[in-house]
Amino acid sequence: MLRRIAIVTTLGVLLFATHARAEPTKEDLARADALFKEGRAMLAAGKLPQACEKLDESYKLAPGLGTLINLGACHERSGKIARAYGVYKRAARIAHEAGRADREKEASERVTALEPKVAKVRFPVHEPEGDVLLFCDGVQIEPYEPGLGAVEPGKHVCRADAGAKTKWTGPIIVAEGETRTLDLTTSTFGEHTTKPESPSPSPAPEPPPPAEPSNATTYVGWGLVGLGVLSLGASGVFAYQAKSKDDEAGTHCDARGCDPEGVSLGNDARSAGDVATVLSIVGLTLAAGGAVMLLVLRPSAKKTAFSPVIRF
Repeated sequence: MLRRIAIVTTLGVLLFATHARAEPTKEDLARADALFKEGRAMLAAGKLPQACEKLDESYKLAPGLGTLINLGACHERSGKIARAYGVYKRAARIAHEAGRADREKEASERVTALEPKVAKVRFPVHEPEGDVLLFCDGVQIEPYEPGLGAVEPGKHVCRADAGAKTKWTGPIIVAEGETRTLDLTTSTFGEHTTKPESPSPSPAPEPPPPAEPSNATTYVGWGLVGLGVLSLGASGVFAYQAKSKDDEAGTHCDARGCDPEGVSLGNDARSAGDVATVLSIVGLTLAAGGAVMLLVLRPSAKKTAFSPVIRF
């Protein structure tokens, strides 16, 4: 009886200790926060290997979605596209399970951006000898979903282990955006034991943003406004001449009609009036066109979006 009580008590203590270790302590949180800040500083300074190491240590001490996304960004900047892709996929899954729509959206957008660049290997999850572990170039490939892992595009020497048995080994070549499936049912090792899958269709590229107008737009706009003003000024001159000649022609006319001088002055007045009308229309059109170019099409200062990454 005492022995049973001792066993139960021991098991309870072990379970409690296991649970306690699962929750980060205050010291772990403080250390993780310090490592996170150091990693971010090194990332900003371009010290990528040290930054990735600090962020990885921080995440292991106190898992946080912000830390995980920063770690993925560090791998991406280091050129480790496959590792970054796997980290972003894990972050999106964790964010979805935690109900963090903002973090899920951020991680999913990064996954989508890397999708065409990454190569993938599909392998069985379980064999009679045990769970399957995949190693490529001596490094274990951690699946971001059961039986599917990401690798860098190119040639790799891989090995699939199940329990204590090596089920398959050989070189594989995977291109960008391609998925290859390992066939462990054959005893022949080599490249022909893998088969490519059709890559999932990539989303249609977004149309490029409209080109920014150059400073020439401003110069042309002011030029048109200037020509419009000159045309309106000339229109005013001809209008004044038309009125003057018409007034002068009136002195050569009576109820019976106009003498030859009056007729000539009347014709000149009408011609000057017609010219004034045309110049006013042209002037208004030029000025309006210039105003549109200045107010609507003038170049604007480019804005750079900055989206700070928050840790937790």
